[in-house]
Amino acid sequence: MKRRKFIKSLAASSALAAVSPLLQSQSNLIQLTQSKEKR
Repeated sequence: MKRRKFIKSLAASSALAAVSPLLQSQSNLIQLTQSKEKR
């Protein structure tokens, strides 16, 4: 049981690591568009 939970947490953390840069670039894009609209 413990090993299964460990594998689940590992998969979750790796998924987070894969998704976080995408989220970061998306937020950067949103900031860029917002700054363009302000000008």
